[in-house]
Amino acid sequence: MWRAGPKLGDLPGLTLVFNLLIISIYIDTSKHMTIKILGSGCPSCRALEANAKKATVELGLKDAKVEHVREIDKIIEYGVMSTPAIVIDGEVKAVGRIPDSEEIKGWLK
Repeated sequence: MWRAGPKLGDLPGLTLVFNLLIISIYIDTSKHMTIKILGSGCPSCRALEANAKKATVELGLKDAKVEHVREIDKIIEYGVMSTPAIVIDGEVKAVGRIPDSEEIKGWLK
């Protein structure tokens, strides 16, 4: 005769391990948005960085990370030949111009 084993709730230690596993999976799979500004640090690049930061603040994206990539070899890896450029989660969104914060917010939604 088949007999059911203990339920998960009957084993408090196992329940805790299971809950911790679920939490760690959630943390590992949660995605933080990455915004990269590609450029040497010229006034146009700094303006684009400011627009990106403004867009993240206005949308309340506290986990979004804005970083400035100045190394030419890393910029070329994105296929970008003109700066400034903006990359959101690995996708080049604009090259050789300064999108305003409203346009950037459209990409971030």
